[in-house]
Amino acid sequence: MKNFKRESLLIVDGSFHLYRSYYAFSFLIKKNSFRSNAIYGFIKTLRMLIFRHQPAYVIVVFDSKKRNFRKKLFNLYKGNRPKIPSDLVVQIDPLKLIIQFMGIPTLTIPTVEGDDTIGSLVCRSILHRENLTVLISTGDKDLAQLVKKNVFLIDPFQNILGPREIFDKYGVHPNLIADFFALAGDRSDNIPGIPGIGKKIAINLLNRLGSVKDIYRNLSKINCLITRNPEKIKEIIKKNQDIAELSYQLATIVTNLDLDPYYKCLSVNTPNSVFLKSLFLDYGFKKWLSHERERNWFLYETKTRSVLNLFFEKKNHSIEN
Repeated sequence: MKNFKRESLLIVDGSFHLYRSYYAFSFLIKKNSFRSNAIYGFIKTLRMLIFRHQPAYVIVVFDSKKRNFRKKLFNLYKGNRPKIPSDLVVQIDPLKLIIQFMGIPTLTIPTVEGDDTIGSLVCRSILHRENLTVLISTGDKDLAQLVKKNVFLIDPFQNILGPREIFDKYGVHPNLIADFFALAGDRSDNIPGIPGIGKKIAINLLNRLGSVKDIYRNLSKINCLITRNPEKIKEIIKKNQDIAELSYQLATIVTNLDLDPYYKCLSVNTPNSVFLKSLFLDYGFKKWLSHERERNWFLYETKTRSVLNLFFEKKNHSIEN
C-alpha cells in the first residue's frame, strides 16, 4: 500500500459500491422483510476506507436516475444492464441519510452520471489545491482515465492504482483509456467500438501512433505497424470513423461541470450521533451501536474537514442560495 504523506481527498463511487454491497451481503434481511444488505455493506466499506486511508476530505458520489447525454447520443448505451432491483431502490435514500448523518456529503447531479461528477470534482479540487492527493474508490474502469501522478484509484481489492499500474492493467496510459474504448469497445457499458478491432490491435495502434485522432491522421502508417492483414485493418478503421468518434464521446469523462449550484449539498460536515443511533436501532445494526457508544464511529471527525475548502473559493463560503 502506498504511503501518502500529503493531505488527501477520498471520493467514493457510490453507485458502484451500492450494487456491490447489495450482492455481496445478499444474505442480510431485516425481520420485517425489508432488506438492509446494501446499506450495511456500503457503510461497512465506507468506514473501512476512512480508517485505512485517513483522508482529510471525503465525499460520496451517486449516479442520477435521469436520462443523461450519453443515452441521448446512443440509446443503447448501458442498454444491456438489468433493471435495478426494487428491494435495492428502497435502500438508496436511507443509505444517503446515514452517510450524511456520519458527516459526509453525498452528491447526485440531475441528468449526470457519477463518473462525470467525479471527474469534475477531481479537476476542481486539484485546481484549488495543487498538493492534494485524490483517492477514488471504485471498480469502474472508465475512471482510470482520471489517474495521474496525484490521482489514484482504489480497486475493490484495495489495490492502489497509479499511472504505472493502469498501464500494466490495460496496456495503455490513463490519457488513452477513452481512446482504447473508442477502438475496442466496452461490453459493460455497451460502447460499440470498431467491429473487428480487438484489444491487442487497439493497444498496438494507440501506443505507436497516439490518440484516435492521431490514428486517423496517420492511417498510412498502419501497414508498417500491423503484421497480419494490415490493409483490411486500415480499411475497417477508415470505414468506421463515425463509430469510433461516437464511442470516444461515450467513453470520455466530463471534467468541467458547474459545481456552484451544489454548494449546499457539499456543506455537510457535522456528524449527528442521535439520528445515526436511531437508524442503527431501526435497521438492527447492533454491532455498530456498540461502536457508536465507544465513539469509534467518529474517530475521523476531527481529522475530516469540509470539502467546501476544495471545491469553492473562500469568498463563496458565505453564499446562501
